[in-house]
Amino acid sequence: MRLFFPWVEKTAFDFNKEAFAGLVISFFPFF
Repeated sequence: MRLFFPWVEKTAFDFNKEAFAGLVISFFPFF
């Protein structure tokens, strides 16, 4: 399980990064 947790953390981080980028792009025209 030790090798499994870093993969989950990295995947969650990548997903949050993508979601944040999508959020910024979706709100950008309003700025």
